[in-house]
Amino acid sequence: MTRHPLPAIIFMLVQFYAMAAMAGSSTEMTAGAESEIICIYEQKLELQKAQEEILILKAILDAYHKANTHYLRLSAYTARKEECNDDIENTAIMQRPKPGWTVAVSRDLRGWLGKRVYIEGFGIRMVSDLMNSRYTKAIDILVPEVDEALKIGVRENVFVTLIEPLAQNEKGINQECMHFTSHSEP
Repeated sequence: MTRHPLPAIIFMLVQFYAMAAMAGSSTEMTAGAESEIICIYEQKLELQKAQEEILILKAILDAYHKANTHYLRLSAYTARKEECNDDIENTAIMQRPKPGWTVAVSRDLRGWLGKRVYIEGFGIRMVSDLMNSRYTKAIDILVPEVDEALKIGVRENVFVTLIEPLAQNEKGINQECMHFTSHSEP
């Protein structure tokens, strides 16, 4: 049985009597007018259900946003031995680092490895490396040149949002890397 809110029932009764008055009789209605009122009522109920679903989805999205959005310390680095560990050819998840795509996060955010992030002012990047253990609440963007890293400098309270994981196969990851590195410039 469908539950009808009281305001909707009252609205339907008001419409019923208004249409009956237009038809010339306060108690008699034609079958066509009656079915039209029912149709309008059903459409309004569908609209109300859709509005309620939108509110629920918005609440879910807001909760996701709050849980996956952080303000982090941002810096930039290059893939040089002076700035990385001994293996500059591989990230923590054993991928080849790509300037403009690869980012490293502090170890307190290691659960982000293999996932994408949106970094305000820099776009979407792939978390594929870890920073030195002395850092917390931090993200480090891989750039091709030292001058660019110096230009970015260190920024506090940069808005970063975690995005869903990438495709799990190597082909899907490579295609997505190419898509974002060719279209997203810091």
